[in-house]
Amino acid sequence: MNLIQVPLSVLLLTLASGLPAKQRWQASWQKLRSACRQPVVWAPISAFCLNLLGLRLPSAWLTSFTELGQAAGGVALFALGLLLTTRPWHLTRTVVGNVVMKNIGLPLVVWGLMVLGHVALPTQQLVIVTLAIPTATIATMLAVQNRVVPDEYVATQMLSTIIAPITMGAFMWALQLV
Repeated sequence: MNLIQVPLSVLLLTLASGLPAKQRWQASWQKLRSACRQPVVWAPISAFCLNLLGLRLPSAWLTSFTELGQAAGGVALFALGLLLTTRPWHLTRTVVGNVVMKNIGLPLVVWGLMVLGHVALPTQQLVIVTLAIPTATIATMLAVQNRVVPDEYVATQMLSTIIAPITMGAFMWALQLV
């Protein structure tokens, strides 16, 4: 997600702005260069590259970084909760459609492709349950940064999170039946 989806989203959001075409491309590259200077972007990319090279952290450091990594998700959810409580949210067709496509549609499509591709069941289980996870907090952060009207992204995040235990549980159950 941090390697491809976030930079691509930043680029597409900038290109979709109301600026003239030449200014949009210039603004896009400026945003991407600026984003690449942020630790939230370059740290995962660096870690990915180091992992590909086979480099490992010394065992003395591993515990600290493991705890930090485990805490990051909780801290992100807490920050998101604070953001969501300060914004009004309303269910609309768009919101319900977004959530159905994210929590149910995407996992079903990928599952179908994996079945057609004869992917091993354990891999299917991991991928499908992961895809059924609620909408990522990065979407909300990008929406805030791009001044999107808060009603839809707040409601999408809330509904996606609320129904995730049901949809994830349903996918776990269905994947065990295969």
